[in-house]
Amino acid sequence: MTQGHRPDYSPLKLLVTVKAYPNPSRSLVESSCIAGITEEKKFVRLYPVPFRDLEDGQRFEKYQWIQVPVRLPKGDPRPGTFRPQFEKLEVLPGKLGTGSGWRERWEWVRPVISGSLCDIQDAQGRDGTSIGLFKPERVLDFDWETDPSPTWTESERVLLKRKDLFLNRKGEILEKIPFTFRYRFRCSGCRNSDPHHMKIVDWELMQLYRRMRLECESLESCLRKVRDKWLGDLCGPSKDTHFFVGNMVAHPGSFLVLGVFWPPKQRDKQLL
Repeated sequence: MTQGHRPDYSPLKLLVTVKAYPNPSRSLVESSCIAGITEEKKFVRLYPVPFRDLEDGQRFEKYQWIQVPVRLPKGDPRPGTFRPQFEKLEVLPGKLGTGSGWRERWEWVRPVISGSLCDIQDAQGRDGTSIGLFKPERVLDFDWETDPSPTWTESERVLLKRKDLFLNRKGEILEKIPFTFRYRFRCSGCRNSDPHHMKIVDWELMQLYRRMRLECESLESCLRKVRDKWLGDLCGPSKDTHFFVGNMVAHPGSFLVLGVFWPPKQRDKQLL
């Protein structure tokens, strides 16, 4: 496929590795960005995906294979980015498990690992690279700040309340998360004078916040439990933590943490 025209849809088989929290969408009511690894062990981004409005049989999990027709998007030149024909999305049987130190997942993830975030950013400047995976040398902190706009704007609410001819709305209006969560870290051979401080958009993080908010007696306790999970557990000393990152079409030099790959550390990586 070339970026000069919009061809017909072509089939794509994808191992889903990350799913971002949804946002109001002009083309749909709300949509998510999905990323994963192809059979050729290349990164691909699918957008927009109306995940919450998919039929139950189309609702995939991370590390499941999906098959869906895709085409090049209009107005998004990022390599490896496709618009899916979500009505024809098919979830394939099976899910890669976590047995034997995440052996099945390592088989697909290892070939797409970059040396560092700085390397991924350099590649973006050279060839437009827009998705990557790397191992941070040291994760320094997980922090947050209150979103300057903790609720949807009126125009965003209008988008979220629309009817869609092709989708059956299920559940309540999308909740806006009133916090921006970030990782502070150093990458290997980091060329920044200051540590990287990157926003996290992983759907699982936002769902954990929503669940803890209901279970905890206070907001402070909720946020502490979220930090314990995303820093103390996912980035703990027993984990071989890697970050999935992707950039934004309007700001290609700016990357976000799309998700975390956190298998247990292995004494002998030859066993993988």
